[in-house]
Amino acid sequence: MACKVRDNWTCQECGAEDSLEVHHICKKSVCLKEYGWSIYKTNHIDNGITLCTFCHRRQHIENLWRKNIKMFRAIIASNSRG
Repeated sequence: MACKVRDNWTCQECGAEDSLEVHHICKKSVCLKEYGWSIYKTNHIDNGITLCTFCHRRQHIENLWRKNIKMFRAIIASNSRG
C-alpha cells in the first residue's frame, strides 16, 4: 500500500487509476538468492512500483522475453563455437 500512496494511486506506466498492483522491481527470489537481501528489503517501498493490472502483466511478459532471448543467444553462441 505504501507504494500506491507514494505513486499517488496511479499506474506509473500509463497513468491509470484503477486495478492497481505493486510490482517488485527486483524479483524477490533473485534479490534473496543473488543479492542476499532480507525479506524486509525485497518488500521495501524502494523495490516497488505501482502498475495497473495490464501494465503489470506486460512487465512480466517483457521480462520473460528478455530472459529467453538471453538464453537463446547463449545457446547459439555455444553451438557456433563447437
